[in-house]
Amino acid sequence: MALISEQGFNIKRGKEEAFQKWTTDNDGALKKSCPKGVEYLGTYVVAMSTEKQAGEYRVLWRLDSFATFDTMQEAARDEKSAWGRLNREATKFMDIPIGGEFSFSVYRPLIDAVMWEVS
Repeated sequence: MALISEQGFNIKRGKEEAFQKWTTDNDGALKKSCPKGVEYLGTYVVAMSTEKQAGEYRVLWRLDSFATFDTMQEAARDEKSAWGRLNREATKFMDIPIGGEFSFSVYRPLIDAVMWEVS
């Protein structure tokens, strides 16, 4: 069963072009450095949305299972890994104050879902 994780966020004002360049320069490294069970699907700017508080950017991941969230966290703590370095660099661009615009969603394939999980 694969899951899709979507994270929404904003970038600090005045840093949008620098973040676009950083993402362009590091897209391949993000794909290669993913921990086992994680696939980086890309970083997107929102072109149209009805969501008003979800942020202007989205990053999408394909995960093998819910346990992969723990794998991602442990890998990000590794100060010597490319994955950890890239996560720390990307976070420096983000505007994520407490109470700020942010979103986090996890999608499970409908064919694998237990129907009581559907809200």
